[in-house]
Amino acid sequence: MQNDEANGAGPTASPLEVGTRLAATQALFTAGHALTSGGFFNYFVSTYHPTATWLAILQAAPEFFETAGLFTRPIVTRIWSRKSLWILGLVLGRLAALAIPLIAIVGGQRDASQVLTWILVAVGFWYALQGLSYVAFLSWLSDLAPERTWGRIYSSRQFVVIVVTWIMSTLGGQAIRWQRGNLPPDQQFWFYVIAFTIGGLVAAASFVPMLSLPAIRTRPAFESGRFIGPLKAAVADRDFRFLLVWAAHMALAQGLTQAVITKYQIEVLKIPLEGYLQMVAVMLSIQAVLSLAAGQLSDRLGDRNLLFMSHLFVALAMVFPFLATPANPGWLFGAYITWGLFGVVNVVMTTLAWRLAPRSDNTSFLALFRPLTGLTAAIAAIGGGIWLDRLLKSQWSIDLFGRSWTGFHLLFLVSLVGRVTAPFWLLGIRKRQPLRIRPDQPSNPTAYVRRRE
Repeated sequence: MQNDEANGAGPTASPLEVGTRLAATQALFTAGHALTSGGFFNYFVSTYHPTATWLAILQAAPEFFETAGLFTRPIVTRIWSRKSLWILGLVLGRLAALAIPLIAIVGGQRDASQVLTWILVAVGFWYALQGLSYVAFLSWLSDLAPERTWGRIYSSRQFVVIVVTWIMSTLGGQAIRWQRGNLPPDQQFWFYVIAFTIGGLVAAASFVPMLSLPAIRTRPAFESGRFIGPLKAAVADRDFRFLLVWAAHMALAQGLTQAVITKYQIEVLKIPLEGYLQMVAVMLSIQAVLSLAAGQLSDRLGDRNLLFMSHLFVALAMVFPFLATPANPGWLFGAYITWGLFGVVNVVMTTLAWRLAPRSDNTSFLALFRPLTGLTAAIAAIGGGIWLDRLLKSQWSIDLFGRSWTGFHLLFLVSLVGRVTAPFWLLGIRKRQPLRIRPDQPSNPTAYVRRRE
């Protein structure tokens, strides 16, 4: 395997071919990932009855270890191409994930802390490699597709993610109910082991549909192999800095109530699993439709204003948890309908990052954008859970407007304020074209300029 500079530009692929192969790859990856995360992963963890601290660590670990994506650029400029790093990181990461069911088998009756420590090690390797792989993939994809089609290309990917997630969640729920009703306890364990293993292998093979696409040479905007310089450039760039601040603000506000809302709808509103699945199905249906529309609008109208409006409206979803009560839990359905607008947000936030970063040599910019969001949300989720536990333990409440408000509502209020104010950072982004690389100065860090639309 050679680095990008050695590969040359190579042949190009049509946007239709890129979109079709991307959809196939994403369908395989999402299907496999669904069997190695969420309930299936939680099963192995819950077997050892982890403490709240251990559970918080394992939930925050993926976002923490994915910050390894910050080291993508030195690798793709010195060792492997972006395409090669994507494939290697994907396959090796999934092999590391397959160690988790093996640990569960070998662990047996060993001390829970020992087994959980080894599971954490496996998760660390898994998501560190995945962090490198995904950043390389996003950068490579931005070169495979013409800039005028970025919105439609990425929205097709998101559409597949949503649809396959919906299908796998439905089938997975039915499979779990079947095995609980038909298999003895000792065989139920092997049901999860087999499902986890199959999912890992499917996800590892998801690169095959895109294998024939060219490994396009990176057009450098910075000196080859530099690590700190491009990261400083990302923070120093005014427009990209506003995008980073928006991402951190958004993640902080949303992460704060990530676990709180789940606890509220289960323990306070008493919404059954069937009701929850129905709300999620409606939310995903709306997201699927809006993601395709977002791609078209992104390519025609741009991203900043579209992201501002969609995020501002989706932030208002936090009004509905205030209205929902044990007597009228149906009000929470309004939040899930409003969250359908994430179909727009999740598309244009990435295409906007693409357009604000340097063309081609954008791995450092993308690596800074993605981990910042995930890591901030993970830390906020832990903080929100700790805060809620303390409020519930002290039985905090206040009577206003003829109703008693508890610690749940206090966190909802803080999150609502944070969510509504976050989009205004986007207004600091000027309406400009992406960073352009001057062909006469390919390795100069100052060799990219912005041109007004």
